[in-house]
Amino acid sequence: MNGVIAAASGIYAIFAGITINVMYRNRQKNYVLMKTLTSILFLLIGLFAYHVTDDSFYLACLPGFILCFLGDVLLALAHEIDNRLKNPQFVLGVGSFLLAHVFFCCQFLILLDWQIKWPTVISLIMVGITISCTLNPKYDYGGNKIPSIIYSFFVGLLCGLGLQLLMENPDNGMAVALGIGSVCFLASDYALSIKYFRIEKPRFLGLFVLVAYYGAMWLLSSAVLFQ
Repeated sequence: MNGVIAAASGIYAIFAGITINVMYRNRQKNYVLMKTLTSILFLLIGLFAYHVTDDSFYLACLPGFILCFLGDVLLALAHEIDNRLKNPQFVLGVGSFLLAHVFFCCQFLILLDWQIKWPTVISLIMVGITISCTLNPKYDYGGNKIPSIIYSFFVGLLCGLGLQLLMENPDNGMAVALGIGSVCFLASDYALSIKYFRIEKPRFLGLFVLVAYYGAMWLLSSAVLFQ
């Protein structure tokens, strides 16, 4: 791996750890700052990877990465650290991530020549799980039921397409990175929905959400390096 990217990835991991630390210390201002800086780093890692490989995949996905960055900042400003979910920041943050998933799905489909196969059934499975949760008295979705169901379809679709890429190209490092990254994204988002909407919230979820998310973004943004 290029030395600059390795150094940036190391700093990214350190910043992610600091972000997790300030989250558990309930320091809102520091949390917003660290989430912003960490998200800037995954954008830079992708930019460095593009510079090294000259692979256009990163540029094609750049709108999605920028939307993830905006979603990160907006959700932090919505006080996700203590689950206040203030609007309009929360709605705009979720909307940014939803659009990011649409961009990523389109790019995955291009890599797959628009051939959709059985792994994409994960999108329907996630919709079913989310509907089940909205009917469960242990959860309180408030006015977020329909948006959550729509969001679950796209995060499930991205995961399914990523797994399809991985299974069809097991010897291609980029496909493997995209597949694992999409699974991490799904795991992070599903855990985040529990953190947001389950009435009793396991304390460890915040740690899992950020570790899985930052791992996903590192894999997606640097995937071109593994070809």
